[in-house]
Amino acid sequence: MQNRLHLLNTEELMVNMRDSLIQKYNVPGPRYTSYPTVPYWEEEQFSLEQWKQTLKTSFAESNSTEGISLYIHLPFCESLCTFCGCHKRVTKKHEMEQPYIQAVLKEWSLYCEWLQEKPRIKEINFTNSLDDVLDRDIDIFIEATGNPIVGTIHADKIIRKKKHLILVNVEADVICGKYLSDLAKQNNVICSMAYGDQPALIVEQIEWAKLNGFSVTCAGKGTKYHPTFEYSTPDTVWDHYGLSKE
Repeated sequence: MQNRLHLLNTEELMVNMRDSLIQKYNVPGPRYTSYPTVPYWEEEQFSLEQWKQTLKTSFAESNSTEGISLYIHLPFCESLCTFCGCHKRVTKKHEMEQPYIQAVLKEWSLYCEWLQEKPRIKEINFTNSLDDVLDRDIDIFIEATGNPIVGTIHADKIIRKKKHLILVNVEADVICGKYLSDLAKQNNVICSMAYGDQPALIVEQIEWAKLNGFSVTCAGKGTKYHPTFEYSTPDTVWDHYGLSKE
């Protein structure tokens, strides 16, 4: 019965997805990665001049017809996500970001000088307001602010605009997840947690346990990971959040 229920839930989810949406993304797509790729990380086999020539050739082949895609990595985070594999610097000193941003802008200027043709940027979006982009031709939005109030407001607007939503926001899901899930069903769109984020992995573990006949008593991850938390007890847990038992 548990297997059958799991399959029914999966089938119901797939029915709610538009065929056009599946077909749109059922194609090979770009993936950001190191460039040049790792096999060329040797000065003897791949010199600076060779790299410049390769860059110019690739740019000439795609800029006028397809345009180029930009991936800009900003490695500064106020807290560490335990699943993150990116190069990062965990700090709350935002003044540290400025030298990095200036270096990125300088690098972009060097590219423009080398390429000698104005780049046609195909994939990059910046906006100061969610309201400015809700009417764009965007099928799926990702909410990743990590703020329960802001995240819920964003999610509510996105769903009411009949847009699919991936919620990388544990805080909003904990507080208003049921409301957002019900709202998504009413608007015939998908509101899903992101695979790789902690809630989705926990659900996967629960489903695995149930499908194998285990009875799940408790599952969850209620705090940001730090080695010292492993020794926390009901008597000491309050100190991690600046609270008292009272």
